[in-house]
Amino acid sequence: MGAGSHFLRALTLPFALGTCGLAGSGCIDFVEPDIPELGAPATVQATLRLTDLGTAEVDVYLAPGLDSAGSQRSLTGTPLEALGRAHQADSIRRNGTRRYTKSWLTARDIVSEPILFRAPGIDRVAAAPPALEWVGVRRLGPDTLRLRPGEDLYLPIALGRGAGTPQPAIRQWFLRLSSASGAAGAFGLSADGTPPDTIYVPARWIPRTNELDVRLIFNQSSILRTPPGDYIGVVNVDVRLFWTVHIVGAAATWAGS
Repeated sequence: MGAGSHFLRALTLPFALGTCGLAGSGCIDFVEPDIPELGAPATVQATLRLTDLGTAEVDVYLAPGLDSAGSQRSLTGTPLEALGRAHQADSIRRNGTRRYTKSWLTARDIVSEPILFRAPGIDRVAAAPPALEWVGVRRLGPDTLRLRPGEDLYLPIALGRGAGTPQPAIRQWFLRLSSASGAAGAFGLSADGTPPDTIYVPARWIPRTNELDVRLIFNQSSILRTPPGDYIGVVNVDVRLFWTVHIVGAAATWAGS
């Protein structure tokens, strides 16, 4: 079983799963003020998302801030590195805040690769740029499954490669089962920690429908602050896997029940 899964929650739906899963689930967020204070730490806030559909997204705010003399800090030229690419800012505000928003198509198995992030270098801060190497999660077996009514659902998965450095402060996973037609409602599970090697869904929890859309979200987040603490990073990583489940003979079975 995956390490660190402390407890399981069955969720009544509908609910919406966003970047950090359920609202109030404990993911870390940070908001940088528009007017920086003298000598306040430089800050970077990043959301990284990967899916086994072959998509990658990066959304980063970087606020270099002001040094103790009131001068706006500048970048050293070391770029933002995320998900295997170097990125340049898409916009720069008058206060020096930069935003990086990128999305691209990539290999479907990228969810199993180490998830790497390193913030840009900033002049006049002593701390090294916040950086991490975390693990993703991958599906074992096909993305299309067949069940008969009354059968339980088993979803085998495995953690991807990566050092897990530094360890995320928060790890959570969320599973959503919904009718492909939208007519039969939905059901969800969630737990703290990493997902288990096999996610088990009893038949009684599976919506009565001909076809299910299944989505797993594995979210990791942390505040990165290395001595002397004048460059702070807040990073959320969101990895998503998808399945389609066909319920064989569902209409005939449930029509007589």
